[in-house]
Amino acid sequence: MAAICTTARERYAKRIPPGYADDKKQEPDRFGDYIGWRQILDYGAEKKAAVILVTDDRKEDWWQTERDRIIGPRPELVAEYQILCKQPFYMYSLEQFMRRAKEYLGTPVAPAVIEEVRERTQAQTTLGGEKEDPKLEASGVPIDSSSPERDTKRSEPGASEKSE
Repeated sequence: MAAICTTARERYAKRIPPGYADDKKQEPDRFGDYIGWRQILDYGAEKKAAVILVTDDRKEDWWQTERDRIIGPRPELVAEYQILCKQPFYMYSLEQFMRRAKEYLGTPVAPAVIEEVRERTQAQTTLGGEKEDPKLEASGVPIDSSSPERDTKRSEPGASEKSE
């Protein structure tokens, strides 16, 4: 564990995601995101498997933004996973994942359930002390439907087949 904490400190000093946005937390709590990421990398490398990460962490050390809008996972995370695991990496908020469940998994999710997830996410974000961004839905998807969508090649299952 000491080696992981040392690596996390080095990454955070260079602002290498994920986890550096938790720099105000005390050790070892501040290293939770990196420890989780390391476990994802280890799993992907061992199993030689693509991974879908579902998270409602909305901090900038997980998500790439343009003009204050979340457009997809940080490219550094996607690249690190692909380099180490030789597999694709996908990342969604819970709401995004549930909305795509029917399309990709053949599992419909009732709109009322998705709305409940959105409401709970908003409540947790507000209670958790993170500032609510009025430009974003709880999922991190821009409210303005005319805005550019995320780079689907990096972040959506099946997108590589669609966009190549």
